[in-house]
Amino acid sequence: MRDPEQTEELVELCTSSFGAIDGLVNNAAVNHEALPWDDDVDRVRTLVETNVLGVLYTGMAAARAMVTAGRGGSIVNISSGASLGQRKLGAYAASKGAVASLTYSWALDMEDAGIRVNAVCPLAHTRMVWTSERALRACPPERTPDRIAPLVLYLLGDLSAGITGQMVRCNGPQLHIVGQPHLKAPILEREVWDADSVHRAFEEVFGPHLEPYGLEKRVPPLLRTWLSAAGA
Repeated sequence: MRDPEQTEELVELCTSSFGAIDGLVNNAAVNHEALPWDDDVDRVRTLVETNVLGVLYTGMAAARAMVTAGRGGSIVNISSGASLGQRKLGAYAASKGAVASLTYSWALDMEDAGIRVNAVCPLAHTRMVWTSERALRACPPERTPDRIAPLVLYLLGDLSAGITGQMVRCNGPQLHIVGQPHLKAPILEREVWDADSVHRAFEEVFGPHLEPYGLEKRVPPLLRTWLSAAGA
């Protein structure tokens, strides 16, 4: 749903057929693997328009209909664990990170209107994993999409009242909440920062507090140096 007019038509079809729209699952996405210097501009544009703008346009149209009806509702966006960083998936990871941020923002915006907004990070064997040997290893055929469906249905339904602004990951057998980004202590403060004082902050203070990054939790070199010095 990369065309905003089509999203409006889709929502209008729902409201004219059923009287209102109470739930939306934003599940359209495309994916491809590429290193940053090999990626194709047209493929990236298609990916972003589908994975980000498609979610935005459809969610905006559905939210307008829900607010007009005045009876609340639930939106479930489909994000991905790739949003934490994954090799050869920069464009896809960025698009799913955008969906995560959008979920948090929409949850704040829509709470007073009685609309809950959550995101699901599924791992299921679909056509999206067929082109990647790594994805096929991580997601065998028995992890079918129907194993994710109960979570989505729960978040859409009344039993999940009071749950909003959450990222929930399900890979079939495992179900867990995804932690949200936060400001990490220590927080240093100076009247004015310059390049030298920033350098000292990292070398003298922030080194042991650097975050392992990506889904594989790779340790930054400076953190490795601190850990080695500490005998860890």
